[in-house]
Amino acid sequence: MVQFKPPDESRHKIQAKSFSLELLARKSDNFLNSTFSNLPSVQEMEDESGLLEMSTADAEVRGINDGDKVRVFNHRGELHLKAKVNGAVQAGVVCARLRWAKHSPEHRNVNVLTSEKLTDMGNSATFYSVLVEVELFQSPLSRGN
Repeated sequence: MVQFKPPDESRHKIQAKSFSLELLARKSDNFLNSTFSNLPSVQEMEDESGLLEMSTADAEVRGINDGDKVRVFNHRGELHLKAKVNGAVQAGVVCARLRWAKHSPEHRNVNVLTSEKLTDMGNSATFYSVLVEVELFQSPLSRGN
């Protein structure tokens, strides 16, 4: 009998106590990897690539509203994105577009959150098995107040 075995980083495993959301990194709609991403006309078409899509249920629990700046993080790194709360993804999952880090405001993309571990079958990348947590962004200046 074939049974589902969740990957090491899954909301169905023990690590979900610290990082309870699974991150899906989706490709940009108008360019592939860095191809054409240096063209201003194509960059304009990707104006929403700094978004983190999340479900209404996950946003409400965290006090996050549509348009809020959020911190997406795990033990490997963090990103600052803008929340898009619309129910387009199911609860327990968040989604961000993979941007070319060179064109990101902080020169980072979702790859700072992914593991270097390889899959057990085929030694492939595990960049679709990523656990994160999301919270409202607080600038370093406001943290001390």
